[in-house]
Amino acid sequence: MTTDYVGKLEQLEQRLRGMLSSHKRGDSLDAMAKLFGQIQQTRRQLLLERGEETVMPIAWSPLWDICTPTPQVMSSGRRLFLLYHAHCIGDEACPVVAVAEFKDYECYRFSGFNSEMIENHPYRERGLEAYAAHIVVNSLWIRREQGINVVPPLHDDCSWDMYRHYFLTFPDNLFECLAKDHEVKIFPGGMQTAMQTIQEQLAVEVQEELSKNNS
Repeated sequence: MTTDYVGKLEQLEQRLRGMLSSHKRGDSLDAMAKLFGQIQQTRRQLLLERGEETVMPIAWSPLWDICTPTPQVMSSGRRLFLLYHAHCIGDEACPVVAVAEFKDYECYRFSGFNSEMIENHPYRERGLEAYAAHIVVNSLWIRREQGINVVPPLHDDCSWDMYRHYFLTFPDNLFECLAKDHEVKIFPGGMQTAMQTIQEQLAVEVQEELSKNNS
């Protein structure tokens, strides 16, 4: 099966190289985009067959506004939130603020990144796309965290099977986290109001935890 994917991938890449060298590039942009999608999908199938890290796009709603998503991260030791300006749908008032909470998160990374440089990212050859949400299958990050958290006899390898490696690409940022699930809600207000509301929630939870520990 692996050999079949390798052969198919070579054929698709050869076709793409032929299109890129053609003088009729303007007439084949749609065809090139479709072909590149086929290449990405075949690469993913090959990597999955080999049991290697594979970046798989997932459904995510609402997606972020490409022009000014302004993602913000807020967290405590127990809860993790990602806020962003969402793509407006229908007659919704703009900008719309979406709040994604990642359930039972383990850790996260939030970094600056220029989307124009996505071709240089090591995950690009593993299925990474611009302005999209992904899950990294066979994640090495999960394996590393799993190894760090080995504390016999309490350690349970099976519990790590529930974690997902989320990878979200914004125009100027990358967001990654390890969590068991996520939920996205529309916040009826601006970014500042949303951030203030979440901060107040986290503060209340901290106070409750302190009271519990002191009782």
